[in-house]
Amino acid sequence: MPVILQTRLPDAQTGTPGLPGTGPCGAGDWLLMDEAYAPQMVYREALLAERPEAVFYQSEAARPAAAELLSEALTLLPRFGFTLGADAVVCPDGRKVTLDRSQPLWTLAHLVQEDLCILQKRGDEHVLTAAALCFPANWRLADKIEQPLTGIHT
Repeated sequence: MPVILQTRLPDAQTGTPGLPGTGPCGAGDWLLMDEAYAPQMVYREALLAERPEAVFYQSEAARPAAAELLSEALTLLPRFGFTLGADAVVCPDGRKVTLDRSQPLWTLAHLVQEDLCILQKRGDEHVLTAAALCFPANWRLADKIEQPLTGIHT
């Protein structure tokens, strides 16, 4: 695995040091982009091409939520230097990604450097029903898919 490091970890959500991305965020500030975008996307593209079963999962039940996630992300991407067209997005690193709305999470996984996980309520639990997860911290997607949040963190 290549070494790809940021110069700093984002802690703007809480204002204090801690785990990046663990604080609450608003509807307009859940996507970030930093200096590691281009090298992370190169590695991410390779993982999605060579080992999709290891880094991507989407249940059919998650498709509407994934479509909503893509739609919301597309409204935020221009502020990061993305150029949106009717059928494709040109990324800040020059890649052109076709907008495939029939595969919304797969499409979004090729656009942003964030790992994306969709949890959906089933009974009293939230279950991991979809994920584009290329950079997990000491866990594998295959061990967590279709598991409730409490089971994931056990």
